[in-house]
Amino acid sequence: MKNKYALYAAVLSVALLFFWLKFGWIALDVTNYAWLMTLSFDTPTEFLSWEFYRASPPAFPIGRIEGYEYPTVTGIGLTGAIPLLAIPLKFISNLLPVHFQHFGWWLLSCYLLQGYFAIRLLRAVGLKDFWELFLGSIFLLMSTVLLYRSGHINLCTQWLILWSFWLYYVDLPILYKFKQSLYIVAITALVHQYLLLMMFGLMFAVSLHSLHERLKWWQMLLWNGANVLLAMSIWYVIGNFIVPTDSVRAAGFGHYSANLNAFFNATDMGKLFKGLPRGEGQYEGAAYLGISVFILIILFIVNQCFELGFLGLLRFCRIHFMKFQFNKPTELILQNPNNPTNPNSNLLPQRDSYLVAVAILFALFACSNLGFWGKTEIWKIKIFPQTTLGFICDAFRSSGRFIWVSYYLIVLFVIRWFLNQKHVFSTYKYPIITTLLVLQIYDLSPLFKRENLASTYTPPFNKAIWNDLTQNVDRLVLYPPYSWTYQHYLDYIPFSLLAVENHKPITTGYLARSLQGLKDKFTNHLNENLSKGEWDGTDKSLIITGLAFQPYVEKLQQTGKGAFFILDNYLLIAPTHHQDLLQKIAAHPEIKPFHIETESIQDFLNRNAKNTVLAAIRDEGTKNLCVEAKQYLGKMGSNIQKLGFRGSYLAIFHQNQLIFEQLDDKNLLKRSFKKGESLKSLHFLANVEMESAGAESGNIAKIQVGTTVEKNEAKNTRGINFVVLDPNFKVIETTCFDTFENCYIVKKSE
Repeated sequence: MKNKYALYAAVLSVALLFFWLKFGWIALDVTNYAWLMTLSFDTPTEFLSWEFYRASPPAFPIGRIEGYEYPTVTGIGLTGAIPLLAIPLKFISNLLPVHFQHFGWWLLSCYLLQGYFAIRLLRAVGLKDFWELFLGSIFLLMSTVLLYRSGHINLCTQWLILWSFWLYYVDLPILYKFKQSLYIVAITALVHQYLLLMMFGLMFAVSLHSLHERLKWWQMLLWNGANVLLAMSIWYVIGNFIVPTDSVRAAGFGHYSANLNAFFNATDMGKLFKGLPRGEGQYEGAAYLGISVFILIILFIVNQCFELGFLGLLRFCRIHFMKFQFNKPTELILQNPNNPTNPNSNLLPQRDSYLVAVAILFALFACSNLGFWGKTEIWKIKIFPQTTLGFICDAFRSSGRFIWVSYYLIVLFVIRWFLNQKHVFSTYKYPIITTLLVLQIYDLSPLFKRENLASTYTPPFNKAIWNDLTQNVDRLVLYPPYSWTYQHYLDYIPFSLLAVENHKPITTGYLARSLQGLKDKFTNHLNENLSKGEWDGTDKSLIITGLAFQPYVEKLQQTGKGAFFILDNYLLIAPTHHQDLLQKIAAHPEIKPFHIETESIQDFLNRNAKNTVLAAIRDEGTKNLCVEAKQYLGKMGSNIQKLGFRGSYLAIFHQNQLIFEQLDDKNLLKRSFKKGESLKSLHFLANVEMESAGAESGNIAKIQVGTTVEKNEAKNTRGINFVVLDPNFKVIETTCFDTFENCYIVKKSE
């Protein structure tokens, strides 16, 4: 092709443009990690995994990560840190800046390689003209499954799918294809597990297609066995087997699936169509084809009607009129019964058979054992966890991602058909395909909106002081361990950055796969010590927690084993035997001593025995309602212990007696009392409106007293909301016990 280099330059320029539209150039600054903190929920932990891996001591397996979610260890391949780059970069870590990110350049390479392999794939399926290749490549480059995946950077490596398709169709010697398959599998093993499973399936199709003329089972076993052995060897070296099988499994299969309307559901990707209903977790299977692909599919059907006649097309689409031919070993052809001699009249040409079969299997797995069209259940299949299939389903719980193979195959087929076949539209194919490309860009324009990327990152605390303190401890113990939020939303991130900068382990983080047994053992031991007010021997950890968790750590203050301080609205607990740390704390006047005094629900009600107390639950209020509170309320005649998770609850206490209670596990509760109305011993001196709803039924706690002001006296936060009225029905106190977390509130702190 004379204009080969011009073609690659044109397509790669468009790829560069797409990258710039979504990310700008800020992502290419290797010293700027701030944009990763705002790109998505997952990108901060991908960066942190790389930073902790970089800080981990050299060890075997070479991908071993320590210190993140202490005391667990994991492998770099079980994170989103892209081992293909992370491992070699670790070897030159000393030459890199304090913080270094490679994710922006990886994203750029994904866009460029998507365009590169799109060209090669389209040439392999028969396109030759410059404009055919250029326009067709833009369709593959402008894939919704790629543009929608910015928040999972390693999952943007979808050019591997196009590379595999190219290997399937390209006419090359079998040995060359075998070597190429090894390259593909090796690279994928160093990128992402989900993509690797896709590659195993696609390489199986490649081997079938390449060997179909002289198929021998030992060749099949050698080809695919070598691929699996290579991938598992790489996984062993990079530490993917550090985590045992039980920790690799995770719940969610069937939830994170693909809806049967995935190809037609625009959700927030399309401009021309409204989104269709789908399950909460089925964003994983988002695969909207776009308006122009739909039009191409319609044009294909119209063309078949012209070629076959309408009745012929109907016969062609019916299974019992399709003729299955096995002209060669294991080769399946779905042939047009009206014209069996013309290969171009086949809906499914023989060379596509194996690839289509693999794509269908992946699509079925993507839809999972719970098949839904919108919110309507189409099928439900029971899967037994102890089986191999059950393990695969648990390990690859976000099965919706496997719809990508079918997505790319559909786009490829309609582009190939329109640009490469003889049909009624071929005379005007360039104006038509150009118009369709413009229309597709317009329809998918929401996906080109610039991502919310920050240029700077500021932690929610005085970093200089925290750095000074961290240097004097063995580890940072964030309590409760392995949570994501303590005082500010997702503040595990700045504390993890603080820890890795000072080369300290930390008991928080976000790892998809880790040693859960070690984490459970550490958590149980820590909780046991805290409940007794004990500190392990000479351990020099610093405990950090949010103010809401004070009741769990107050025993350390009572026993004198922990010194309590407040800094940046976080509670710090230093071991009293760590004098160096205490002296360091004393040197910072910003750090104030802190004293805890808590109040239980029974103490609260006893303190207000002469008043009227109104109660309403919002969100969830019984998960950590303590035994003492349940017993105390039970003696009053309460049935709160029967309230289900996220249930609704209303109650009125008068003169330390329960005079009204209503609960419902599923529905919102409302109750009104008019001024002058009486309820047992209580005479209402004002109108009272009460509402309660759990998280699934409205998520509200409303207590309104009087008629002159439309004001919700309740705090309307998670847990049991209390409003206290004096004998004259004046609101004198309002508070909320977050009984989803604990059974106490802080009454006084200094």
